[in-house]
Amino acid sequence: MGDHGIASNEGSTITPAEAHIFKGIFEEIARGQMPQPKRRSIRDDDTKKQRARSIVDQARVTEFRDKFLCRYPAYLQTAAKMALSMFESDKEGKPRMSQTNETMSEESTKYDAVRTEERTRVEALMKASVTDADLWKVLEDEVFSLPVKLGIHQRQKRQLAERRTKLQDLSAVLEQPKVEGSKPLAETPQQGSRVEAAEHESQAEASKQVADAPLTTGIIRKAKSASGEKLSMDIYGPLYPHFLEQGLELFDTAFSRPSPFALQMLPRIKALGLCSFVLGVSTHFYVRLARIHWNRYGDAGAALDVLQEMSDCGLYFDKGAKVLLTHIRDNLHGCTWGAQGPFVMKMMEFSPFDNDLTQRLEKMEEDMDTALQLNVAQ
Repeated sequence: MGDHGIASNEGSTITPAEAHIFKGIFEEIARGQMPQPKRRSIRDDDTKKQRARSIVDQARVTEFRDKFLCRYPAYLQTAAKMALSMFESDKEGKPRMSQTNETMSEESTKYDAVRTEERTRVEALMKASVTDADLWKVLEDEVFSLPVKLGIHQRQKRQLAERRTKLQDLSAVLEQPKVEGSKPLAETPQQGSRVEAAEHESQAEASKQVADAPLTTGIIRKAKSASGEKLSMDIYGPLYPHFLEQGLELFDTAFSRPSPFALQMLPRIKALGLCSFVLGVSTHFYVRLARIHWNRYGDAGAALDVLQEMSDCGLYFDKGAKVLLTHIRDNLHGCTWGAQGPFVMKMMEFSPFDNDLTQRLEKMEEDMDTALQLNVAQ
């Protein structure tokens, strides 16, 4: 599917196998396999019984999460946790609290205030861009940098694991017992300095992991560490997909003519790793991108490619996708029967506008109708 394929030839860390895994993740979450806590009776005044029920419900949820996450490779568990966290959030992006109390409510209010302030600031920078190149620079500085600042950049995590493995191998070699009859291996100054540097790097990485652990109380917007700026997932996690959708819309509508930078958004998101992809993309993003391919470039094949990728990744069709398919079908039907003149009518007999495209469009419409009916039934 060109630049829109799951496995990009360059930069992307997303493979077809990983896309298949995450389709299963999103499907299981959407089916509601997560245990639901029981509703508390208003007439029950026994505080101890309510507290016991809350503990049991929380234990059931924790057990589900552990079993759910353990089925996936370690390097995918971070993205799976993010998918679960997104499912556990309500439609406004606020955490759904199992134990409602004043402290957690106040903390949620603070998060909302900081999130609103940051959204206003970045949106102002994006809308103030005079050219599409200026807008792309704002996205690079303020949006595409978020996965690294949030600590979810997949490539960084893999490099960290590789360095840790090399350090363990080096330690194992140095700790090998002497073979009888062999001369003791003297440690050279270079070897000593390398070991010290490796130990220092390991300690720094351990300190970073401790600093990255989520805090249960208080609100931390930015914490400085040895690796740079660390941002709060509670604040910036919901903002990442919002900024991506906003950027795609501005590239399409904010300038005198649509910017080709819009077609580079998805490859850039993929290049930042699987966690960036899971956190950043959505049905609305894919549908808007497909609409750009059709409305701006008249490329029905590319629009269908985007919608097919969306479905393959586990995201579900919505009414916006249905409207787009209907619009494409009506236009192709009119061109086939001469609404745009005899020349266009003749073109519809050849690839890529021939019967293959029509059959593909009809098949996707059938799948979409079935999916939308299932969503209504649920």
